[in-house]
Amino acid sequence: MNSHILLFLRRTILWSVTILIWPLHQALAIETTLVLPKAVRSIQVRHGNYQGLDARFTDSGELHSLSDLYSIELNAKNLVQLEPAARDLVQLLNQYSSFQLGDQLHLGKINISLEPEIKYTLPVLLYGVSSKWTVGFAVPVIEYSHRLSVSHSAGNLEQIRSQVAGSVGEVDAALARLNTDYAQVFYQTLAAKGYRPVGSHPEQFVGDVQLISAYHLGSYEGLSQTLRMYLSLPTGPQPDPDELTALEGLHHWGLKGSLITEMLLAPSRKFIGIASYQAIAPRERVRRVPLSASDRLPDASQKMKITEDTGDTLALAAGISQNFGTYWSAAAAYQYEYKFADQIAGVASDRAQFLEAHTEKNAHLARLEATYSTVNAYQLGRASIPWSVSYEVASVLSGHNVESSVLHEIGLYLYF
Repeated sequence: MNSHILLFLRRTILWSVTILIWPLHQALAIETTLVLPKAVRSIQVRHGNYQGLDARFTDSGELHSLSDLYSIELNAKNLVQLEPAARDLVQLLNQYSSFQLGDQLHLGKINISLEPEIKYTLPVLLYGVSSKWTVGFAVPVIEYSHRLSVSHSAGNLEQIRSQVAGSVGEVDAALARLNTDYAQVFYQTLAAKGYRPVGSHPEQFVGDVQLISAYHLGSYEGLSQTLRMYLSLPTGPQPDPDELTALEGLHHWGLKGSLITEMLLAPSRKFIGIASYQAIAPRERVRRVPLSASDRLPDASQKMKITEDTGDTLALAAGISQNFGTYWSAAAAYQYEYKFADQIAGVASDRAQFLEAHTEKNAHLARLEATYSTVNAYQLGRASIPWSVSYEVASVLSGHNVESSVLHEIGLYLYF
């Protein structure tokens, strides 16, 4: 019976930290209808930091910390529900001891701590082909770190053993086998299944390069519209099937279109409306494919080359921008994003469903941006260099199957 309990513990500990993290909302400032004048260049550098990735909105929309979601109380009730073989030990303890000691059995708590961090630096080069058309490219440099640790806090096993020791040999033997460091069980099983060691692994790499096009469609009595297109190239790293905390969302061909509409409400105030759709091309990659819903940590022998469609994303945003004199401006917007569920091909549908589960996502966000710019002053002859600096914060207010992240981004823009 002890072998069944250990097997259950290994499965439960390990599936709970197979987390593929990537924030749903993208690292882009609030878009406007502005394009560069003809033959004008712009160099932009943005630096962003995602915070709050250690909490997640679940499938039900409830917010939980990752530690709360994935830590495990090894009490009698949970053991019996999740591993029927544990019922025998509980019944034995209840039968051969006073005060229903079986029901009081508590093997402690498996504490799983996961602290992911994502930072990026995004250089962007833009060029005004004409007074209506701007093109450019962006090269994201991403810093990703994930501190994962597992510990085991003791339960009441020793107290129960002291009360029943010597009464029944079968009970003594079962309790002796349970005297296990379950944190070490985690690390041992991880190695046996061919996964890379966990811990703190800072990484830095180039993400998916973007080609950018912005075309100003026109202005009509206070109404202005621009179409922006972003073509993503699969230059980022593919997720590693042997890495428990692999970073998703990279190494894709993708095409995103944004229709931005601005409406003049007052001389210094505009309404901003944005509708965007990002299409992601299917890709081939190697993944470990579960055999069943309970197979949360597939063996290395279950690696398969599959075709994966990670789902398109629809986003709608509405907000207000306000100018405060010549130099300062601010914008605030509400944004809704919806990501379609993943679709997996190349394996039987009864196994593909385990990879597709919980991949449909949505999020409600609030975005705030403040900008200091000398562009207007330069056009009026009051500044010698046209440049600007901006600060944006974007927060996920609620959602499903998405991290409760807060993005802080600072941008520097030069024009020449």
